Amino acid sequence: MMNAQIKEMLNAFEKGNFQKSYILALELSSSKFFDIKYKILSFSSFKLSKFKDTINYCEAYLKKTRDNDLQILKTLTSSYLNINDFEKTILYGEKIVKISKKDFFTLNLLGIAYSKQKDYDQSNKYLKESILINNDFLESKYNLGINNFNLKNYKEAEKIFDEIIIKDKSFKDSYFMIGLIKNKLKEYDSSLTIFKELSLKDPSNVDYYFNIGLTYQEKKDYLSSNKFFLKCIDIDNKNEKYFNVLGINYERLNELEKSITFFEKAININPKYDKLYINLGNVYRKLSQFDKSLNLYDTAIRLNDKNPISKYNKSLNLLLNGNFNEGLKYYRFRGNGVDPNKKLFELKNITNKNILVIKEQGLGDSINIARYLVSLADEGAKVTFLVQKPLEKLMNTLDKRVKIITKEDKSIAYDYSCSLMDLPLIFNTTLENIPSIDPYLKADKDLIKKWREKIDINKFNIGIAWQGNKDAAIDEGRSFSLDLFNKISQIKNIQLISLQKNDGVEQLSEFKKNFNILDFGDDLDRFGSFQDTAAIIKNVDLVISPDTSINHLASALGAKVFLLLQKVPYWFWQLDTEKSPWYKNIKIFRQTISNDWTDVFDRVKEELEQIIKNN
Repeated sequence: MMNAQIKEMLNAFEKGNFQKSYILALELSSSKFFDIKYKILSFSSFKLSKFKDTINYCEAYLKKTRDNDLQILKTLTSSYLNINDFEKTILYGEKIVKISKKDFFTLNLLGIAYSKQKDYDQSNKYLKESILINNDFLESKYNLGINNFNLKNYKEAEKIFDEIIIKDKSFKDSYFMIGLIKNKLKEYDSSLTIFKELSLKDPSNVDYYFNIGLTYQEKKDYLSSNKFFLKCIDIDNKNEKYFNVLGINYERLNELEKSITFFEKAININPKYDKLYINLGNVYRKLSQFDKSLNLYDTAIRLNDKNPISKYNKSLNLLLNGNFNEGLKYYRFRGNGVDPNKKLFELKNITNKNILVIKEQGLGDSINIARYLVSLADEGAKVTFLVQKPLEKLMNTLDKRVKIITKEDKSIAYDYSCSLMDLPLIFNTTLENIPSIDPYLKADKDLIKKWREKIDINKFNIGIAWQGNKDAAIDEGRSFSLDLFNKISQIKNIQLISLQKNDGVEQLSEFKKNFNILDFGDDLDRFGSFQDTAAIIKNVDLVISPDTSINHLASALGAKVFLLLQKVPYWFWQLDTEKSPWYKNIKIFRQTISNDWTDVFDRVKEELEQIIKNN
């Protein structure tokens, strides 16, 4: 009778009726048929995705038999992986590969477990071993591709997924992964082709439409992006992320009321998602509704105190409104809150101490905050500044007491170190006590003389810039088109001189066809960043710039500057004032309507006409 029951149990298991094989195994006597009972219980429960039960049966089997049965060990290892116990997965997986060195399947499981622990070196080691043993086992290749994607090794990841789809285009989401990689490589048209092809084959898959929308968003084609995000909502109107991305798009289109509507819909779906309150707070900040904005950031902080973005955005709001005391404390959460809890040194303790100050953020920020390095030296510290390479020569003109380096020597021990942007907090900065050094950087005398010979000193010379780094998030709304200088270029006796490098120079060729501008092209800063630019600035009567490094450079050199600002600018520039708390030689022209530069340039033109008339 018992033999018949065992036969029935094995037959059920072989035919895939795991529920029946499981029940029949439970009925078997443990004392007489322990081995077969616990093996079938282990394997059947695994097939039924009862992983905790599987673990109990496998471990009971191993404890009772003291037999390192490979199938039981593999089942146990897979079960631990399925319940995300990666340490136990590794423990049993490594036990297996010691017994069976050619077990490519278990090597793959080890690769997954180490990957989940973000130990990609160890993960890749096991995955590559698995592939060497069995090059046709696509699972290991897929996981190696995912690792490279997570490590941002996009070219290597693309190569791996290409190998997979040559063998099996439908393997998991390998083709989809290539679409994601193309997006990361900024090959947006290729990315769109892949996602659209996939959406035609499976029109119900919302992920394809979502990624088409994200790709158009990366291309800054927000209207096309919106069409696909709306398709996502047609399929699933209960997912807050689709409303969130529409809110982001409408914010970038400056349709702020629509943006608010979509963010609020997202919050109604998921009122506990802190990021939604941050995004909505950003819109209200753009609308200059700072109290609402602060309340939304505070809500985000209450929901998730560990998210540094809400605290950083709160700092920008506080600082912009002149609350440096509280704002600078929250400002430590910039850069995704890398080290906001690091204890900062106190000024009373720095006499004769070696202090390393580390570069941070953009070149303009470094130029502006470099003034505090002089203040540190005044306090008796021995200051070393680790600066961005493009600023090396320029910063060597700052103060002889400040040592400038571009690469840290690890053999040198410093008493203290801090990030450059921590210095305003260390000095307890307020609007009233910002260090005033005018000017504090210098241009090369020989280069000043060289460029003076190329400029007509009988003209009213204006050095101009118009475009910041297009890839920087901070560039949204701050830059403007060179074409806006067309009326200014026609004012009698005015000579425009381009100070623009990199992004934005492509606008010059068309502008020069119709308007007057001096463009020195590749001769500008040929032998060192900012060297010629600084010398030209010392030869012009005025510099006009958006909030970029050119504005900071010109101001630190002591030049007269017209700074043109978006309605809600970076916190350095405060609100509703023509003056700057950082530089005495700046006059600020602000937008009165968001994204409207025409009125700003009209006011600049009137000012210049008056200057020319008076001269």
